[in-house]
Amino acid sequence: MPTLIVEDLPGHIYERIQRRAKAENRSLADEVVRLLEEGLNGPESQGNLSVAPPKAAASPRLPDPPILDTGEMSAPFDLPHPEPGIPVPARFGGEHLPEPFAPAEEGESDDV
Repeated sequence: MPTLIVEDLPGHIYERIQRRAKAENRSLADEVVRLLEEGLNGPESQGNLSVAPPKAAASPRLPDPPILDTGEMSAPFDLPHPEPGIPVPARFGGEHLPEPFAPAEEGESDDV
């Protein structure tokens, strides 16, 4: 079951709820739930069950930066190169380096 925390509740409201709960032999939480149900089922709230639109922010929103129409457009990444490429033949690279985490063979030293 969800939990609701009400901050900055005025003391006089808290005391009234506490007195009503005691008079009805209910816990404070049960009395608050009953009061909320009554308030939500009341005649003035029957037509207002839809979700209200959010209120405007308390502080003014900064304007969006202007869109500058400079006529420039970023190029896509798949444009062909204007000149044909120069073929480069494969060549033998020499001896391979050992695997970095392979154990050293006998006779090899880790000293560099």
